Amino acid sequence: MPIFDRLREKVKIVYKKLNKKGLKRHNQFNGMVYAEFSDVPSELIINGYASDKYAEYFFRRAELYSKETFQDISIAKLIVLINLLSSMSKIEVLDYGGSVGQVFWGVEKYLSSPNNVKWNVLDVAELVSIAKEKYKSNSTLSFYTDVKKINKIDILFFRQALQFFENYQEALKETINSFQPKVLYFCGVTAGQNKEYKTLLCMEGNKGLPVIIFNEEELIEFVKSIGFIMLEKFNENARIDLSNFKSLDYQLDSNGDNFTKGYIFIRKDNRQDLL
Repeated sequence: MPIFDRLREKVKIVYKKLNKKGLKRHNQFNGMVYAEFSDVPSELIINGYASDKYAEYFFRRAELYSKETFQDISIAKLIVLINLLSSMSKIEVLDYGGSVGQVFWGVEKYLSSPNNVKWNVLDVAELVSIAKEKYKSNSTLSFYTDVKKINKIDILFFRQALQFFENYQEALKETINSFQPKVLYFCGVTAGQNKEYKTLLCMEGNKGLPVIIFNEEELIEFVKSIGFIMLEKFNENARIDLSNFKSLDYQLDSNGDNFTKGYIFIRKDNRQDLL
């Protein structure tokens, strides 16, 4: 059976097995639209996730993921995809912007060929140094601050991270040209029928980080233009709060549900191998 059909068939089984409750995420945005990230007033921008407070939060999430008997739909699909690919050969995942690798701990216990999987995390130096020390005994999990030091990428994975890269097109093109990954997997993406715009995700009161709210069609067409075909797109069981934007032009969908999205793409020249 082709991987596409096997993926769909098996995901239903894994999702029913893992997902025991619905998850909702309510992110508050400041209701302002900016032409560029640099237009956000500097006094409103925090120093990203590079602090002990956020590191501790991510470590708690990692511990929770390792103990939970369910996963959300995007991680369930990732588990199946990894297991299908790793059943054929050794693979490497790049968790781009993956902080301390918390997603890995939700995936690890479900790997069917764990010796065939290497999980690499790319993030800022502050988080990487802490995570390296904490997880130094785990040979499957590695941390980097420079993508050029990574040897191989089979699955390029962004979870709730793509929207933080203002120059995401250049970053994707450079990484894809260097490593030719078989799969692009985006989840937790703020995208919909809206026109693309930039705003501020409030994380500490009225302060936070600038993000892109993507136009879904434009995002998909860009990824197709760099040599990929879309395997699947789906709504996640998580929502963002865009109530500060009154116009439908800024909502992800016409009824205001504003579900975050997941997208799985495969490289065109791997189509025969994967399908």
